[in-house]
Amino acid sequence: MKAFSYRTENWWVSPYNFRKEIREGWKLSPSVKIHDATLRDGEQTPGIVLRKEEKIRIAAKLSDVGIHRIEARMPVVSIEDREALKGIKNLGSRLKFLVSLERERKTLL
Repeated sequence: MKAFSYRTENWWVSPYNFRKEIREGWKLSPSVKIHDATLRDGEQTPGIVLRKEEKIRIAAKLSDVGIHRIEARMPVVSIEDREALKGIKNLGSRLKFLVSLERERKTLL
């Protein structure tokens, strides 16, 4: 197997991904859409809390680098989360976002 340069100080990709028998089955799309879960999944990390301004800033940066779609938390979680989602929407970027939905709290009791 020939040597690949898929390793830098920041990342590594297995050269096995590029073996002939693997690549033969590839049907690559002419365009790729990137879906990012940082705002949702990141806050599920113990000890991590993102404030409204941080969420909006992260979403703006994701849009700037070409991310197509992001996941956001539920607007019912808090007023600050709801305001963050409004702020992201008001960025005016082409960024699309998915929001988790939940039933109204009083119906859960």
